[in-house]
Amino acid sequence: MDIDTLPKIVALVGPTASGKSEIALKMAGILNGEIISADSRQIYSGMDIGTAKVSNLHRSIVRHHMLDILRPDQSFSVHDYYLRALECVTDILSRSKTPILVGGSGEYVSCLTQGLLTASVPSDPCVRDRLLGELRSNGLESLFSRLAELDPERAQTIDSNNPHRVIRALEIIEVSGMRIARPSRQRAPTDAITLGIQLSPEERRRNIDRRTDEMFRDGLVDEVRCLMALGYRNNSVLERSIGYSQVCDYLVGQISLRDCVQKIKVATNGYAKRQSTWFRNQGGVVWVRKSEIMAHEMIRRAMLHIQGETTYDTD
Repeated sequence: MDIDTLPKIVALVGPTASGKSEIALKMAGILNGEIISADSRQIYSGMDIGTAKVSNLHRSIVRHHMLDILRPDQSFSVHDYYLRALECVTDILSRSKTPILVGGSGEYVSCLTQGLLTASVPSDPCVRDRLLGELRSNGLESLFSRLAELDPERAQTIDSNNPHRVIRALEIIEVSGMRIARPSRQRAPTDAITLGIQLSPEERRRNIDRRTDEMFRDGLVDEVRCLMALGYRNNSVLERSIGYSQVCDYLVGQISLRDCVQKIKVATNGYAKRQSTWFRNQGGVVWVRKSEIMAHEMIRRAMLHIQGETTYDTD
């Protein structure tokens, strides 16, 4: 398929707490757009405060897709996301609106903007089952530490809180005997411009600290308590999600509330650093510095792309 015939979309990326949702709402209003979430945690119902999910009021103003589609105990792969998000793109375009992809989950974004990642090494059920057993016995941190020793480069670009990604990386090493096994990508299914929010480390840290404090004021502890009461702590995404995992530990008496808050801030900042590194390594992102005019500049570039006049120079 020629690039001129591919569906045009706008992708807005950046580290957590960088202001993506706010800018996306402004962009959607001007571009007659609808938003497709590219967040690997916002797909789960009941996980609202800890994932900074947009409010029902904002959803009533601008339609959002790929939110609240699963229970916290259900699994969901990048391939699953790819298929469902493409259906959203088709649906949005059928109503003559602009699809705006927004989020910080790297593979969710890149599968639509660059193509679905296909591993060249086939899966081995025996190896995978053994690694899953180790995950249940020793935890994700132990598996990620092993990956960091075997393949430091891969560990730098992978979400350490995503057990599927960590297990797959270890599986590839064991099955292939290769320290670094690079997968390939299918052809991109869209013609996308990817706009990135650029923050200084100090801005990023301040934003994360402020948002974490807001989450606790908004009722994060009660949200996690309700999810635990529904039986979602064990063998669910809660134990693998920043914010939820720490609050679970607090609610069972393993850590104090003060330590819980601090652990969340530290873990979130580390995750935001990895997000920034991941998107920069991908290339093709038009970075715009955080400022009062940032939203206007991003919207200008998005409009040029939709009109077929995109310029890819960066500031």
